[in-house]
Amino acid sequence: MRNDQNKITSVYPSFGNIAAGTMDLIINIQRNQGARTIGRDQVEDFQTIHAEIWAEKNPTGSREFLGADAQLGEVNNTWRIRHIDGLRLYDRILHGDEIHEIEGIISIGRKEAQLISTSLYDNVME
Repeated sequence: MRNDQNKITSVYPSFGNIAAGTMDLIINIQRNQGARTIGRDQVEDFQTIHAEIWAEKNPTGSREFLGADAQLGEVNNTWRIRHIDGLRLYDRILHGDEIHEIEGIISIGRKEAQLISTSLYDNVME
């Protein structure tokens, strides 16, 4: 689609022409490399596969619920990043000390951007 200045723009008005100014957070994307044993415990081994990526975070919902004799909280977010090949649903986003589990990945345009839906779980009784 073309605008008044004959520049090509996206058919997705809210996601087209990815402006770096709206991506104001730095995230890391991590992938599970398998489990390893430390003593008697199995520990998941996550490694950073994409470091220091600019992203935009949009909260999409939250809830609190009871589980395993504790009150838990879940926060859902959608992250917008420039397109990265090879992202998978079992990867995760690390933002500061928060770990966001990836629930879904949607590509926008022709490898222009990606929307990543995540869930962040927390024990609210601490």
